[in-house]
Amino acid sequence: MFFIKFLKKIIKALGSNASPNQLAFGFAMGMILGLTPFWNIHNLIVIFLIAIINVNISTALLALTIFGLLAPIFDGLFHVFGLSILNTGPLQGLFTGMYENTFFVLTRFNNTLVLGSFVISLAAFVPVFFGFKIFAKYYQEKLHPKVEKWKITKILKSSKIFNLLNTGYKLKN
Repeated sequence: MFFIKFLKKIIKALGSNASPNQLAFGFAMGMILGLTPFWNIHNLIVIFLIAIINVNISTALLALTIFGLLAPIFDGLFHVFGLSILNTGPLQGLFTGMYENTFFVLTRFNNTLVLGSFVISLAAFVPVFFGFKIFAKYYQEKLHPKVEKWKITKILKSSKIFNLLNTGYKLKN
């Protein structure tokens, strides 16, 4: 039931009048949350930004789900990349100084997986933003009218179960 509601919100968000920039920015920020280990201070900052900036929360949750499922596949890559950054000679003094600062200890950038996944997610932010923006425009202009005409969409919209899920109506005792 949760999955149907979630899918409905995603389709509604993509087909809404929300700008492709809002949809794409939410998706790209959700990608950062999904790729990096969740309980870190930088993710709290991303969640705060999602809350205060005008982005689409549904697409952020979609990206969090997608990239959260894909992240364990890339953990080895994140580890190797983070280790190579931490072992870079000129940066070792920077990381030593960061680790002596209380705030930077909370970032856990001394952890190879955290650092590697964070740097890779930042590097992927712009391509993911523009890629999803193109997809959102395409969906709004071309796919959404077709999806609205599908028989399954019409059946779901006319069914009592869909209407109960759509309105959040609670059955009386």
